This record gives sequence, C-alpha cells and structure tokens, in this order.
Amino acid sequence: MKEISFDYGQLAKEILEQMPGSLTTISLQAFLDEYISFVERNRAPKTSEGVRLVCKKLLTYFSPARKIDTIQLKEAEQFLDSEKKLASLGVYVYLRTVKSMFSKARKWNYIRDNPFAEIKLPRIQKVKQDYINIEEVKFIVENAETKLVKDVILTSFNTGMRIGEIVQLRLSDVDLENRIITVGNENFTTKSKRIRYIPLTDTMVELLIKRKQVSKHNQKYIFSKSSGMPYTTDYFSKKFKSALRKTSLDTDYCFHSLRHGFASRLAQQGVPIINISKLLGHSNIITTMIYSQVNLDDLRRGIEKLN
Repeated sequence: MKEISFDYGQLAKEILEQMPGSLTTISLQAFLDEYISFVERNRAPKTSEGVRLVCKKLLTYFSPARKIDTIQLKEAEQFLDSEKKLASLGVYVYLRTVKSMFSKARKWNYIRDNPFAEIKLPRIQKVKQDYINIEEVKFIVENAETKLVKDVILTSFNTGMRIGEIVQLRLSDVDLENRIITVGNENFTTKSKRIRYIPLTDTMVELLIKRKQVSKHNQKYIFSKSSGMPYTTDYFSKKFKSALRKTSLDTDYCFHSLRHGFASRLAQQGVPIINISKLLGHSNIITTMIYSQVNLDDLRRGIEKLN
C-alpha cells in the first residue's frame, strides 16, 4: 500500500486562512488600487490627488507585487528616509497619508500591524516669530476639516475680526456692493461698545458671495448651523487647534493668533497704527502697539539712518 505524505506546513497555512479573523493575502498594487477607489468615493478631489501621489511613491520604492503584510517597520522607516531627502517638508504629509492608508488595510484584514503606526518624525524647528503668517495660515487651512471651518479661519485672518464677532456676523452686516463689513448691530455689542467698518479684500468678497448663497435660505448668520443658529466660539477654537495639530508647525497658536497676524501684516505694509487700531476696534491705541511687527528690511533701514 502506497504511503501518503502531508505537507503539514501548507496544511496549517490553509487552515489558518479559513479561520475567522485570518488575513487575506493581497499585493501592494491591488491594495492601493482598492484604497484609491475608496478615497475617490469618500473624500474630496484634493485629498484623492494627494493619496495618488503617495501611492505612486510607494510603488516606486516597493515592488507592486509585494505582499502588503510582509512590509515591516524597518522598511517603512527606510522608505520615509528616502523621501525625506527629496522632500524634507512633504515627508510629514506622506507619513500622515501612509499611516491612514495602512490603518485601513488593517481594518480590511490585509495586515495585522500597521508598520507606519509607530513612526514619528522630528518636529520642524521654527524660527521664533511673534505672529502667524500667510504661509502658515494656508497650511492650517489645508488641514481644516470642512469648508465652513476654512472660511471662518480665512475671515479672521483677512479682517482681524474677533471670533465672537465672526459667529455673530449677519447677512445684513455684509455690504458686497460697497465691499464693507459692519461689525456690531442692535443685537450684538462689540467688546469696545462701538460699531466699526472693515473694507473687504478681493479674497473676502469672493468668500462672502459664496457664504451668502449658502446662508440665504431661512438663515440670518453668515456662518450658521443648518438650523440657522450661530455656532459657539469654542467650536471654531477647537477646530482651529485640531487643524494646527495636523501640521508640522511647532507653535502654540490659537484662533486669536489670526487677528494678530492680520494686524502684523498691515503694520508691515506701512499702514498707520491709528488705522490698524480702528480696524481692530481697540478703544486704546496702546493695545494696538503690541500687534505691530517690523521685519528685517525695516530694521536695516533704521540702522542705515545711523550712518
């Protein structure tokens, strides 16, 4: 009688694959194709574009046929090290993307552990700066959760309005024809107890045209809930902090920093401090002085006067 032999290793593997919770073997290429399809169905086009870029980089570094569950922590670190040489700042975005990507692979039962989960890149050292600048604001806005939050952040940075003034801003307070915002009305008292007027930039005109279109149906506030009621100031403060934490900026900015940045930009453009004070709604010009900021060129011109 012929003896029958078994490959016990292969048999054990087949049994494990059939057990509940066992991994589904899939190549990196197949997983990325599936993940991109998922993102395109559930995320904004800009997010999809960023994901496709990271997928392209992964497929350049790893073989497309590589089984996704065989990628280890050391290899994940080496991948990011190689990208760091090409894009020292972009690598921070890449890490956030691949962490999310492989986290989804874990939920889909393609891997047991996320090889990117434990990786932490060093925080970017930032030259000390008193006030938030336009590039930093763009970075924060890119990481904000919703269009509403993005618009509120940009409104503060481009008007200098306090967060409490923004959440109470009404449709009737916005005059797009004359490009003016009125801060304060019979139902809302400003901190200084004075109504003030803020001219609108092109950016703000475009933003407010869209906001008024969104808010015109049974709503009186520019930035309101679907019920028509205004948000709390705490809501946007937390959303700002959440967006900031997603960036690599090593700062302790808060929502009020946007108002500081507005005043600082005006000062750098040579706007008289008295005018800045009026735009900010300060009752005392001494308060405004702390927002003014001189740049290196201003300092150089001052030193040259000593010659």
